Amino acid sequence: MSMKEEASVIARTLESIVSVGDMTNNVGGTSDGKVSSMLFATSLIGVMAACIFTYENSVAEDDNITDYEEVLYILLALLILSTFFWVIYITLSYVRPNMIIQHVDTGKNRTTSLICGFLWIFGLGVMLYQCLNIIINFTCSENFNGKPRIRYQQSGLNRIVHFVSVCIQLIAITRLSKCILKRNMFVNYSLSLILLTNMAMWFFTSSRILFDRINKNIINETGEIPEIQCYWNSTIQTQILQKSHSIFTSLMTNSSLLTVCVIADMLPEICDSRISYDPASSGGSAETSSGTGSSITYYWISLRRLFRRDLKFPLLAMMTLLPCLIVFICSLFQNIFTNYTMIICWMFFSTLSACAMALTTLYGFSITRQHSFTTGAVNHNGLLRKPNLSILFSLGDISYCVLIIMSTGNHVFSYLFLLRYSIEITQVFLQTIFMIYLTKLQKIDPSLIKGLSIFLTLGNFLFWIFSEYSRHLNDPTKYFGTQWFSFRDAFFPVLSFYRLYSFMNFSRYALL
Repeated sequence: MSMKEEASVIARTLESIVSVGDMTNNVGGTSDGKVSSMLFATSLIGVMAACIFTYENSVAEDDNITDYEEVLYILLALLILSTFFWVIYITLSYVRPNMIIQHVDTGKNRTTSLICGFLWIFGLGVMLYQCLNIIINFTCSENFNGKPRIRYQQSGLNRIVHFVSVCIQLIAITRLSKCILKRNMFVNYSLSLILLTNMAMWFFTSSRILFDRINKNIINETGEIPEIQCYWNSTIQTQILQKSHSIFTSLMTNSSLLTVCVIADMLPEICDSRISYDPASSGGSAETSSGTGSSITYYWISLRRLFRRDLKFPLLAMMTLLPCLIVFICSLFQNIFTNYTMIICWMFFSTLSACAMALTTLYGFSITRQHSFTTGAVNHNGLLRKPNLSILFSLGDISYCVLIIMSTGNHVFSYLFLLRYSIEITQVFLQTIFMIYLTKLQKIDPSLIKGLSIFLTLGNFLFWIFSEYSRHLNDPTKYFGTQWFSFRDAFFPVLSFYRLYSFMNFSRYALL
């Protein structure tokens, strides 16, 4: 066999390895490389996680700055590649959309706008955080010469690239939010690399949160690292970043998680057709046309149907969630865990809300089973239309509940905590199944589930706010050690992200 033939065999072998996936059409053709691209991304995600956390541990233990520089170079390369691909997507969407876009949903989708709005809020928080750190890095670089100056400049450059990458990524996601992308190797591999980049930045952010407190404690105890002291003792760090540390960490973590979910949802599938809800074919329009008369009886029947179908769940939300919200607002002015009366009120109303949400979910199963053959289609369009990730995030919420139960210890309110969070675990289990079940329905009138969706949307949003805030009230350091605060800031937004994810999924039906 000649060298040319050997090269041809090797090329075909490599092509078959990198193109494992589904065929682009039913008759034949090329493979889209979906399987290979996902294996490529997941493998490198594992490698990046190991490298980042190993580097952070080495810095915390023996001040190994070399590993820091290596990780920064890797992240810098990933950010540049990711930004480059986003620029290509934006350009092609205007110049030659048929190369990457298979279908564009021209209808108005409020859920997609809501998700993009949250992405921009979180993204602006990340960009503000990077701007403040850029100022610190270049200010400190002026105070040193040699390697310390280069390190600060490298860190500042990395943050500038991250700032630009986040900005372009938000623009690209907003631009492509109503599009179904084509199944080809370019789309799968580019999105897989972008997914890898966002996962790597999430790992990096979590590791910095987890180990920054350790590094700061080392500096405070030894006082032998003036290079790093410049960063920690700067005015911006002491007056702004440290005082708003929990807010920025929550914004960065939620931004990374929501972006990862959106990008994973944008990956094309074989059966990725979107079904738009046509009000003209729904059962609701039939009710209206059947009652064309203007008699008083018709209006009383319409009012009763409106109350039974659309108003009872918002009223239930007011009766159960409003007292819980009032207690939460009161806790902003007084620590909820230092006032026994407030603890009892909080436990009672939050347990009542969780019970109401669980019963509402059971009612949702009942109503959808009874009307599963009603004409009309559920609107699954827009971002986050595949709630399979809810299974993963539900594990985080359940872990959060178990962690709170463990942290209560042996006192008079331990049974209240056990009851309240056991009910929440049950509610999370039922709600996750219900979210997945709704996406499987092809024929049902959305007006049947609009009321209960409003209630579940409000409930999940408030529970997300409660969990984001309450994690700063409890102080179980005697159960989890002195590193509790670092663990809390790094991982609790992940554990409570399920509520935000559920809020966005149910808003799809509540905003119809």
